[in-house]
Amino acid sequence: MYYFTQNGSLSYAALKPFATTTNNTSPNYSYVNYLDGTDNVSAVNIIRQIGVNTMKQLILPNLTYINSQLSCENYTNLEKADLSNVESGKFGRTFKGCTALTEINLSKLSDLTTSRAMGGTASQGGTFTNCTSLTTLSFPALKSTSFGSYTNQFDMLLKGVTGCTVHFPSNLQSVIGSWSSVTSGFGGTNTTVLFDLPATT
Repeated sequence: MYYFTQNGSLSYAALKPFATTTNNTSPNYSYVNYLDGTDNVSAVNIIRQIGVNTMKQLILPNLTYINSQLSCENYTNLEKADLSNVESGKFGRTFKGCTALTEINLSKLSDLTTSRAMGGTASQGGTFTNCTSLTTLSFPALKSTSFGSYTNQFDMLLKGVTGCTVHFPSNLQSVIGSWSSVTSGFGGTNTTVLFDLPATT
């Protein structure tokens, strides 16, 4: 197991010594279980450049902001994603097709003021499209001011997902409870939406 720690920005340069050539159709990055660092400019490069389809855990304990997405699409072995210090950003289709994903920590996410921050189009889907093992999502830090003027942040968030329960703070029911993405279960099937978490301010 390797821990990659760098003050400031974690980038491809920090990981390059451990990477194989892009021409390798079956790269083995099973040793990359933890990525410890902050990338405030292009988080997408952390994952895209190392191509760790064997990775089971994605842990970025110091990452606070995501610009665009982390590009984990179709990482079918990824089971856990710890983004526990991410406070804001635009996720895009970060985990689309991660069929083994069962746990995602977004405990500090409080700013989704960008259009479609976690959602997407009907044809492409949103952040957790086809995450067929995902049964629960929690957004404990979201508050009434977390969304700006947009109402489409969660469009198609759970496209292709069945039986997921999504938890929000109790005070958000009057804010987002009538959004079409919420009432339609975020594009998923048999989605349960609960406003059962402690109220935020």
